[in-house]
Amino acid sequence: MHTIFADLSIFNPYNAPRFEFMSLAHAGAVAVLIVLLLAMFMYRQKLRSSESAR
Repeated sequence: MHTIFADLSIFNPYNAPRFEFMSLAHAGAVAVLIVLLLAMFMYRQKLRSSESAR
């Protein structure tokens, strides 16, 4: 298992593209998580408001 420091190493040019891809994938995963959390929150708010309207 390699550390993030190995990917960040400036002295190894072969690591640069892989690190860029990994950071892109990581950012995508974080964005998906945030969207899922927002959707769950909005869904709960909608349920709560529909219950109070009854």
